[in-house]
Formats: sequence, C-alpha cells, structure tokens
Amino acid sequence: MTRVALRTLAEKSTLKFGKFHDLTVRQVIQLHGIKGIQYLRWIYYSASNISFNEDLLKELGIHEEIRIEKPGKVKEDEIANYLRKVEKVEISDQDKRMSIKTRNVLIKAKRMKNITNSKLLKNKGRNQNRNHGRKF
Repeated sequence: MTRVALRTLAEKSTLKFGKFHDLTVRQVIQLHGIKGIQYLRWIYYSASNISFNEDLLKELGIHEEIRIEKPGKVKEDEIANYLRKVEKVEISDQDKRMSIKTRNVLIKAKRMKNITNSKLLKNKGRNQNRNHGRKF
C-alpha cells in the first residue's frame, strides 16, 4: 500500500522543488510579488501533496469556498477556472520596497559566495604548487 505524504508549507518552509527551489515561501512572495503569489497558487492547485497553512492560504487569496481537498489536485483544464476565482492580492508599497532590499541582499550573498569560492581555488592551487616545490 502506498502512503501519500501531505506537505503543509509555512512561511519559513523552503520549497525544495521547482524554479524557486532554494527560496522560502516568504522570500518567493517578497522577491517576486504578484508573480510569486500566482506561482504559489498554481502550486496549490496543481501539486497533489503540497498545501499551505491557513495564514498563507488567506494571504494567497484562497478562501474556504475555493479550496480543494488535499491530498489531491485539480485537472489541468480546470486550474484556470480556479485561478480566475481567486481574488487578486494587492502588495503594499512597503512590501515592494522590502522585496527590492531582500533581492539585493540575496544577489550580494550569491556574488560573495562565488568570489569566496574562486579565491579558495586560487589559493588552493598556489599552496599545492608551493608544497610540491614548484615556482609560480
């Protein structure tokens, strides 16, 4: 007998799948605004074993009357109908400013990680040459 595990995501949960696999649910909303919210709605309706907690469902505009029973998903041709029923969620100006700041912080962190890795590789090669008695 196969067991279906329902995964209920909270704000701090990392998606670990899809195009935003390394971001938390909150980061997807803050960094990508309406596009992120639409993506999370699409995940809710199309992924059979993924759900969100009550607060996030309300924030995404998925009210009681348009929720689906989980584990389960909507057929592909019906997803558009469900997404049309979902109210459009307005993002405040503060959230927009916060998303720009958060995006810049993440970009800087990724750049620093790449710089650190490249410096480590250069230093590793130099140290290896020095240990083998080679001049560089």
